[in-house]
Amino acid sequence: MKNLLFSAIFMLLVNLSFGQVKKFCYTTYAGTYSMSLYDDGSKKAVYQLYNTAGVLQKTMQGEWMLRDEGIYGPAYMLTITWTGANAGMAELKYVAQYDGYGSLQGIIDSQNRTWNSCR
Repeated sequence: MKNLLFSAIFMLLVNLSFGQVKKFCYTTYAGTYSMSLYDDGSKKAVYQLYNTAGVLQKTMQGEWMLRDEGIYGPAYMLTITWTGANAGMAELKYVAQYDGYGSLQGIIDSQNRTWNSCR
């Protein structure tokens, strides 16, 4: 029992450690889109598009923010605001999906596409 408790605490600390990157992907006929969210204090977001051959086609950077926009209950929205050369582009909004342990598992874009956790 003590080992199980120690393991659970260790896993919780690992999941909450700084420097963690969460990556979410969505694949279409044109290629794969990925969004990497850095939880190291920088709140950096990196959006990348790869073609079907896996060649990087586009990269954009910005900052992410997560907030509860629910009225009758929690509804967490992930907002990406672009920086640098793409600062004038409209921000992206995603609905955040959490598992029963409070871990971010996926994001849903404005076209109702689910971006799942990926590597």
